[in-house]
Amino acid sequence: MEQRYDQPQPEDVLAVRSRVSWASVFAGAFVALTLYLLLALFGGAVGLTLTAADVRSGTIGVFAAIWTIFSLAFSLFCGGCTATRCAVGETKAEAMLHGLLTWGVLLVLTFFMLGAGVRTGFSALMGGAYIARSANEAGTDWRELARQYGIPQDRIEQWRSQAERAAEQLRVNAQDPASQQAALEGTTAAMWWTFLGTLLSIGAAVAGALAGAGPELAFLNFGGRTHVTTAEHAGART
Repeated sequence: MEQRYDQPQPEDVLAVRSRVSWASVFAGAFVALTLYLLLALFGGAVGLTLTAADVRSGTIGVFAAIWTIFSLAFSLFCGGCTATRCAVGETKAEAMLHGLLTWGVLLVLTFFMLGAGVRTGFSALMGGAYIARSANEAGTDWRELARQYGIPQDRIEQWRSQAERAAEQLRVNAQDPASQQAALEGTTAAMWWTFLGTLLSIGAAVAGALAGAGPELAFLNFGGRTHVTTAEHAGART
């Protein structure tokens, strides 16, 4: 039997509000970003240690790729779990949405940081170009500056020959079809690994959100009053 009210009810006059807790989403995103930066620093320290130990560059590259994917997935799992632990009474679908939003906010923050780094690097590059132009205007070159700083002549000649060989090798590789094909294959593989890593990071954020989701809430009406309880208790009472 439908219950009728003589007075307006709150749901008749109050606006429908969003079920998304943006405070929880940003909390999860910042936790994920902090963990990712921490793990990235640890991976960089390990990479430098392996380089100092004369480990092959190919092995270090594989380690770097695996560590990057792992650190991103682990950070987003913790971020998604944090987001839903801070929210209250969300359903499983809403928990997944919180995980996706956490992933999206982290992506925007990462792009912002990369953009700031690019601007910083560009400024440094312009500063280096200005110094080089000033040196050229002064009639000096890098070899003369090296001599002024006490670099031995044999070391200067060694650097010059290495630079010339590197420039010649780059010119040959640029004209070699096999090198061009290898570069194309490397770029393609990197794009596919980036795509798979992105899917894995989304899955990790959603999995963390589901793992941290609390009990679903249900609203029951007893004797004209609304009671809030968990969905499990509501099922048992009905």
